Amino acid sequence: VAFVRNVLEIVPVSVFGILVQISDIFERRLQRLPLKIQGDKLGAYAQLGERYKLSMMAHEISIFADGVLSMDNSIIGGIEINPRKLLDEGLRKEMVRHVSELLYNLLQFDFAADSETVASITKHQAAAMRSLASLSRRLQG
Repeated sequence: VAFVRNVLEIVPVSVFGILVQISDIFERRLQRLPLKIQGDKLGAYAQLGERYKLSMMAHEISIFADGVLSMDNSIIGGIEINPRKLLDEGLRKEMVRHVSELLYNLLQFDFAADSETVASITKHQAAAMRSLASLSRRLQG
């Protein structure tokens, strides 16, 4: 059972890696669209390359999910293995790992004891809020 779990653990790791790339494209590379666009400027806002990358990454995630969900329950060593349950547990474990890593990085304080301490704390707090908002958007889909 542990071997099958270790083999199937690559799926959530890969899915979260792809989700990080997708959120990076959404947050940093795609332009915000205005409410009204002139017809001659429509091509500039299309960003076909970035949208193609997004569609390919979404397709990769669907292939992973479809592969695991199409597997049947198996009995190995007298223990029944449910691939859907393993996928769910793996996704939760990977989500906890990402949140823990983010919070670990955010809660490290290395501030000098000088007049710039308040500015450093404010800058750190702003970066922490941006990171948490980014993580929230990733998890919401």
